[in-house]
Amino acid sequence: GGKRQIERQFSTRREAEKWLTSQKAALQRGEHIDPRDNHRLFEQVAEAWQATWLDLEPKTRAGYQAILRRHVLPRWSGVRIGAVTPEAIQEWVNELAADRQPNTVRRIYSVLRAVLKVAVERRYLLANPCDAVRLPRAAAVATGQRVILTASEVAVLADAITPRYRVLIYTAAYTGMRAGELGALRRRDVDLLHGSLNVERALKDVGGKLIFGPTKTAKARRVGVPQFLVDMLGEHLAALDGGPDALVFTSPDGGPLRHHNMYLRHFKPAVRAALPPEKHGLRFHDLRHTCASLLIAAGAHPKAIQEHLGHKDIQTTFNVYGHLLPSAQEALAAALDSIFDGEQADNVQALPVRVKASQTGKHAL
Repeated sequence: GGKRQIERQFSTRREAEKWLTSQKAALQRGEHIDPRDNHRLFEQVAEAWQATWLDLEPKTRAGYQAILRRHVLPRWSGVRIGAVTPEAIQEWVNELAADRQPNTVRRIYSVLRAVLKVAVERRYLLANPCDAVRLPRAAAVATGQRVILTASEVAVLADAITPRYRVLIYTAAYTGMRAGELGALRRRDVDLLHGSLNVERALKDVGGKLIFGPTKTAKARRVGVPQFLVDMLGEHLAALDGGPDALVFTSPDGGPLRHHNMYLRHFKPAVRAALPPEKHGLRFHDLRHTCASLLIAAGAHPKAIQEHLGHKDIQTTFNVYGHLLPSAQEALAAALDSIFDGEQADNVQALPVRVKASQTGKHAL
């Protein structure tokens, strides 16, 4: 409601007038921050941020809460929002980076940044102090962790794993579906006639509780399936009990697939038994990278790869797989060369063919 009065003490009249002039100028520019808002505590703003989580996935929500509880609030909870300076944040980031992977530091920092973004939106701060903070470089670490299999190595791994998961390995490597999407796949999603899978949900483990929700990008997609895999899925489904809603891939007791258990008990032992030592670091998600690699080797267009993998946009595809694309670009250059050579050879015959086509009343190509 009414007007709020702010009292400040100054040692000289000149200082008081100078402060008053600066406040009036800030008001005219729309840059005025009420000093009492500037004194709000960080945890109050963190609560305001949590109130904006209306559409967040349960797994994302749980992840944010864990980062707030373990890393962010222990450092900033009793601090005034105006005292969260770029210098203080940089010092904190440097401490985190001393004994954590760059990607972990970035995830923790992103939560702090999101809280301070709310402070800016609500006019508690004029600008986000995170804008002046430098982070450890992350891309090189992430790329170096990837292990990519050849088609024959996929076959060897699939034959080595517990038989009930053989088709799961092939489906992951040739459709590029995420682990959660494979866990949520139902019989009705498998179109054997048209050779495609409908991907519209994902199974997620949130604190030990399995939840079915939307895919990572919240978009449904159809994924084309090669004929050999259509045949495998047909045999696999024929052995399944249940109706159209029955899950395609299940745990040994027939319930939803607990990915973590399958990974430790079946996937990693098969990796160690079947693959050469340099590929023992293979993670299940690397089968998705393997799919992209197979598509690139087959000359697939980046746009087709984006749609097949369900990336939000083409930039993601280039960011994740750009390092694999140069060989494909060389192949395209060679293909363009052969088209040019063929065109030169065809030019001699091209004119009579077109004339003849127009004389017969047909459209020339």
